[in-house]
Amino acid sequence: MNKIIIVFFLLIVSVVGAIALIGPEGQIETEFQAKNPQGEKYFPVEGIERVQECIDAPIIIKEPIYESCLRVKKICDNSTNECTNTTINSSCYKGRRDVESTIKECRTKSYKFNNYEINVEGYKCSTAEDQDNKIILCDSIYDGNGDGICTSGESCMKYVINGNSVQEYSRNSGEEFTWDDDSFYLDKIQMEVVQ
Repeated sequence: MNKIIIVFFLLIVSVVGAIALIGPEGQIETEFQAKNPQGEKYFPVEGIERVQECIDAPIIIKEPIYESCLRVKKICDNSTNECTNTTINSSCYKGRRDVESTIKECRTKSYKFNNYEINVEGYKCSTAEDQDNKIILCDSIYDGNGDGICTSGESCMKYVINGNSVQEYSRNSGEEFTWDDDSFYLDKIQMEVVQ
């Protein structure tokens, strides 16, 4: 009976996990697609362009070292019950060595929409759609955990784009976004008109 309950529980957990991976418009999102290495949750929203700055960062890779070596292999003939030793050439593991390489690291520099661009230096942002609105939500890396999700006590900025209209909101110690949160003391994201 206990085995049946455990199997049933595992089945339910698997189904719930699969449902949690379903993204916008019913597309299945893998963890890799939903989250990049900088911790931003980014779901592309039509009309919002994410501008990234990429560099080739140096890294050290531990590469295995293999060398040719001789081994003795015993070969037996079952029909005659005779065995002979044969020397064979083989590949043997000898350790690891450091190899310099590079990896491409990208960070989001800004977002462009309509004729505007916001520089998100010091923030991690997420994008979403809400009925007729497109939303950019930015979480401070200095007064928050910088995951692009705004929770209580974090300094956050929010841009709501509806057609050509853009509304800017902020919040810090309050629970709701407002036009001008008096408790917000960090530098606000700068919005510029671009052509």
